[in-house]
Amino acid sequence: VPRAGRILRPLAKSLALQMPGDPPPPMPTPAAPPKPAKNPWLSLPSLPEPVALTVERPNRNFYPPQFSKAR
Repeated sequence: VPRAGRILRPLAKSLALQMPGDPPPPMPTPAAPPKPAKNPWLSLPSLPEPVALTVERPNRNFYPPQFSKAR
C-alpha cells in the first residue's frame, strides 16, 4: 500500500532498515590515502631579532636645584 510506505519509509531510514522495493544503498567510496605528516618544527616562523633595551637617565639639570647634589 503506497500510503503505508510513505509513513513507514522515514521510520525505516532512521532505523537503517531497507523497505521492500527500495533500491540498494550505494557502495561507499574508498577513503583517500592520508597525506604525509609535515614536521611541525620545520614550519615554525622565525623569531624576530632581539632588540637592545636602553634606559636613558634624565639629565642632572632636570631636577630642581634643592634636590640636586651639584649646587
